[in-house]
Amino acid sequence: MLFMEGEGRPAELTAMIGELRADAETFAGGGRWLADAMAASWQTAATMLQFDELADVMGERHRIISNDWLAAHVQTLIATLLARAADMLERIELTPAAVRADLAGPRVAPRRLYATAEVVSRAADLCCESAELVHDNERRWRVTRERTEQLVRAMTAGDAPAAATGAGAGTTPVEDP
Repeated sequence: MLFMEGEGRPAELTAMIGELRADAETFAGGGRWLADAMAASWQTAATMLQFDELADVMGERHRIISNDWLAAHVQTLIATLLARAADMLERIELTPAAVRADLAGPRVAPRRLYATAEVVSRAADLCCESAELVHDNERRWRVTRERTEQLVRAMTAGDAPAAATGAGAGTTPVEDP
């Protein structure tokens, strides 16, 4: 490792810790927002239950919501991992004198750096898994949206579905995120 000679922590490390914390906050906020949106979507999707015409896409819509809800939890875990990586980096003393002493002795700093990299790597893996969940939704969303739009058009044209039953019969299904 090459460092500029100085007294304190390298500026690049301080910047990296700040970026990890900022990314952690971004993922945490996104996870909270998405979890709240999916809780609301779950409630909204209940309106589908009254329409027999949507029976074949009800499972698709609920899969979309569950994928997004899972992605929300994954984002929260990513945030937790990134914050921990920042904590781990803060505990490594990388002043030139400390690095020299560590290299001459226990060599703990490289092990701590490697462990930090493993935590960041896991967060990156989880980002990919979250993207897979979103990708799984693409076709499902198109099919569900198309079927819902067909029903809305039929209801708007006055061809209220005969199969609609229950307290909300004759109401327009609600689309949500």
